[in-house]
Amino acid sequence: MYRAHGSTFLPPALILIEFISVPVFSEPVVTIRSRALDIDYVVNGESQPLESVQLWVSTNDGMSWDEAGFDPDLRSPFRFQAPADGKYGFFFLLKNRHGNSSSPPSSGTEPQVSVVADETPPVIQLHPIRAVEASGRRILQVHWTAVDTMLTARPIEIQYQRSGEVAWIAATPEPISHTGRFDWRPPADVEGSIYVQVCVSDMGGHRTCSERQNTELVCIDRPPSSFNQTQPGAIEKRRSSSDAETSSQPSAARVITVRDNAEAIPTASRPSSNRVERLLSLAAADRNRGDYSQAVSRLREVVQLEPGRTAVFLEMASLLVKLGDAERALQAYDIVLKMEPTDRDALLGTAMVLNGRSDYVGAADRLRTLLHHFPEDAEAWLALGDVSVYQGDNLKARDNYLRATRMAAESDRVTVDAKKRLEMLSDSALSSPASRR
Repeated sequence: MYRAHGSTFLPPALILIEFISVPVFSEPVVTIRSRALDIDYVVNGESQPLESVQLWVSTNDGMSWDEAGFDPDLRSPFRFQAPADGKYGFFFLLKNRHGNSSSPPSSGTEPQVSVVADETPPVIQLHPIRAVEASGRRILQVHWTAVDTMLTARPIEIQYQRSGEVAWIAATPEPISHTGRFDWRPPADVEGSIYVQVCVSDMGGHRTCSERQNTELVCIDRPPSSFNQTQPGAIEKRRSSSDAETSSQPSAARVITVRDNAEAIPTASRPSSNRVERLLSLAAADRNRGDYSQAVSRLREVVQLEPGRTAVFLEMASLLVKLGDAERALQAYDIVLKMEPTDRDALLGTAMVLNGRSDYVGAADRLRTLLHHFPEDAEAWLALGDVSVYQGDNLKARDNYLRATRMAAESDRVTVDAKKRLEMLSDSALSSPASRR
């Protein structure tokens, strides 16, 4: 639990609520690693006895407010359970026999105190590392995908470990931005086999590291004409500093051999398959009883142990959709598409989420990509018909629905749904997006 204090005085003073000011609140927003909050409030003696203590909450910096409930015992603290990770603004409204301490908050009312609740650790996937040579220098192209909505401004740390050593060494002097890619120039004395990992930190103080990836650079100091004849065991000869500085323009990147040496990882560091299977079983049980948040947490543990399981990311995305967390659902689908660009379920799932966010152009683009690879996918044709309706193109929608009926069996759900939509179109019931909502 967490005790939130702030420093503010409400307007005059039938009731005066006083938030105790403490040094930790020099920042305008406080970040905690829990969704369970205890919010302390202090009321002056002249305002007693209280008749009610009401809490209002905003998730958009005071643009809109919702009633969060009443304190049943009229005594501090007020206990609040955040439904999800995010930023929350709070406003207290107190009442005694003389009336209310103020009017209820309205659009534009500033919160009395704001808190960022970040209970969920991030998930990170390190994609295959690619090594190139540019301007006579070795470069490792490090690609990653991180899933979290509460990342810090510079959340990424890239680290390397020499073969046979325990210590991890920072590849950059300080954390870097979450760009998804970083071109790292290893120091001159880093040669041969090394391990690389990427770590990500969020606002709640969680830090998650990817599976380490074993990479061996084989660099040859030869002219481009003989580059493709590089021997596999050769090591790059160090170029002189004068050679490295002669050109200010980068040359075309050349691929250097990279080997993902999974077999070199010690057995003790491999994830336990028994633990993975148990987590998957528990996640399925959580999902079946409707505890989607707990299921997502267990699936996060699975992908930390085995980040290559696209099916787990797909399941996580579908659960996040059920939880109404479209942003993180899209991030999970994106991880799948980075590993499998033509994955049917990820393309369809992304399209459905984008459609729900009124991004009809993006949804249509994903569906067309899906249909390019799976032209007989009846569900995709049905979804594309829906998107066409939202875009106001009923003729195209009709064509897409007809295609869906031709692709699916007569008794199939997709066929039934497509025929219903065709009937509605013929009655002009789908003339605008609003008519489908």
